[in-house]
This record gives sequence, C-alpha cells and structure tokens, in this order.
Amino acid sequence: MDIKNVKNVGWRSGPEIEKELAQSTCIDSIRKAAALRTFLRHALPTKGYKAAAEWRVVVSLTPAGEEALRLSGISSGQDVELADIHMAIFCLFYHHELLVDCAKCDLKALQRLVNTELLSGRLRWPHQFGRLLYDKFNDSYSGDRTDHLLPDEALALVDGTAQGVYQAGHLVSGPLGLIEASCARWIPPRRSLVLWHCSDPGCQSPHAVDLLPVEVPLVQVIREVRKALEAHLGPASEWLTPLADVLGGDIPREPYTYYDVVTTIAECIVREERSSLVTAAIGGSNGTLLRDVLGKPPRKKASGRGAPEALAKALGDEEQLQLLFLISDCDLIGLIDQCIKHSSICVPLGEIGRAHV
Repeated sequence: MDIKNVKNVGWRSGPEIEKELAQSTCIDSIRKAAALRTFLRHALPTKGYKAAAEWRVVVSLTPAGEEALRLSGISSGQDVELADIHMAIFCLFYHHELLVDCAKCDLKALQRLVNTELLSGRLRWPHQFGRLLYDKFNDSYSGDRTDHLLPDEALALVDGTAQGVYQAGHLVSGPLGLIEASCARWIPPRRSLVLWHCSDPGCQSPHAVDLLPVEVPLVQVIREVRKALEAHLGPASEWLTPLADVLGGDIPREPYTYYDVVTTIAECIVREERSSLVTAAIGGSNGTLLRDVLGKPPRKKASGRGAPEALAKALGDEEQLQLLFLISDCDLIGLIDQCIKHSSICVPLGEIGRAHV
C-alpha cells in the first residue's frame, strides 16, 4: 500500500507502521520531513505568531490530510490563514496515515523556513541541559503551580536564553541555527522540562514542568484538527516510535555501542573542560566542518578563522554544545580520551560524574 495516497483507513500498531516505512519508496523524504516536524511540533511560538506566507506552497497534503481538514471544518478565511493551516497539518503529520505528502513537499524550503524562525526567535526551543532554566525558574517563579507554566510565564522563562540544543535525525538545533550533523541521533526537543525538586527530603525525583504555548492560530488549528480526528477516527496510530527509529538512523535502539555521548557531555563536561573539548574538536579531523559552520551567514565568514582555542573560548555554552552535537559518537569518544590523556579533562580517582540538576 502506498502510504501517501490513502485516506485514514484505520488504527495500526507500531510494528505494522515499521514494516510499511521499511517498504516505502520515499523513506528519505519521510525521514527529512519527520525531523523538521519534530522541531516545529515542540516549539514555543511567540506572541502574535503567524506562519510565514511560504507555508501555503511548500506543503502538499495527502488525501488523509485533506480528510482531516474536512472533518475539522476548518478552512482559510478572515481568522485563519492558509499558511497557518498548512503549517498545523505539517506539525500534526499523521493520524492513521501520513497527513502530508513528504515526496511532494519542498523540504529544502521548509528547512530554510525553520532555520529562519529559529534564528529570528519567532519560535523558541527551551534549552533542557545544564541548570540555567532550572535556576531561573526557582529564583523568579512565585506561583504555587509546579506542574505547568502559563504561556506568558513560559515565554518569560526562556526570554534572554539561547535556543535549545536538540537533534532529530541529522538536524541539530541551537543558537547557531538548524545544522546538518555527521550522524543521526534522537534527542528531540521538548516543552516539558525538569525545573524543580520537591521539599520532601525522601523524594529524590526531579519534577517536570510543562511550558504551555501561546494561543496563536497555529496552536488553535492543531488542537481543533486533532480533536476532530480523534472524535471521528479514534486515537492516532502508533507512529511515534517507528518515526523515532527512522530518525535514529543507523543507531539501533539496542544494543548501544555508546549511550547518549552528547547528553553526557551536555551535563557532565562543562565550563573549561568543555572549552578544551571544543578546542580539540576544531583542531582535529572535524575542524573544517566546524569552521564552516561558524563562518556561515548570518555570522561573518571571519568567525570561523583563528586559533582553535580562541574560537572555542569565544563561544557560549550552548554554541559549544551544538558544535559537539555535529560530530559522530566515535569521534567524540576519541576527543574525550585525548583530552583526558592531556589532562585538559580531569577525572579524579573514584569520582562519579552526575548531572548538575
């Protein structure tokens, strides 16, 4: 069955969808589109956000997508623009079938759109690593709700902070833009962050806080279409895990050769030691790639020139981390070993590294 040319025919399990994806002739397009959708679906739009006009022409809906719009009763008009509708359907991406025809979407234009929204700050991705947002939440929040933040509170929390570093497939987000990495990973963006620990001394569990998005047209259309699909067709099929596996590329769920190297770096190799690691990366076999990234617009070309140590120290914490996300796990392991050997990363005897939060 061609998964792009059917309506929502019925609920399907994860294994059924995995088999279908494995046989798809447009798997590369699905993989790229799913990665872009992952970033958009979990972004926080800023106040007054409206989809760019290009969304009207860069997205192609499948019959299932057209059916979703018909069931919801939503059409473009005075209150809802076609661009917001198309962007919302792309963010939903699937119900029982894919809602967008990935092979007919202009994926290069879509990637440019997401990159523009990221660099402009019109869409925000909260940074989950480290303790910047954790400390800001505990220092500034005075309310008694600890399970979620209202939209204004959520935007105030991320205001003045860098865009979050995440990876879906080969795409890595962060303050340097949306950049292609050398290997695929599944470290998707999220709007639920660990921001507090309770006062019970017997509770060792961190607690997550949901950041609610502003009620812009995009968010409203997503909600209304999803409600209509669930009301008429029941719960969505199990697409999440098969798509995550597709975006993991050549990294199988089990067994891992290494377990989440970049997240270990994000939480356990910080400050001067991370600068040393980035210095080694720029001075090593990945140096050309990293210098090219630093010298791409909107940054000046000269931003990628200079001694590795000077370049590393000129970067912020999130920028350093994003550069390291671009490197394969094997290369990162080698760089960490190199830095430990040269004592620029120190591991005292018997020390156990833990996340700072």
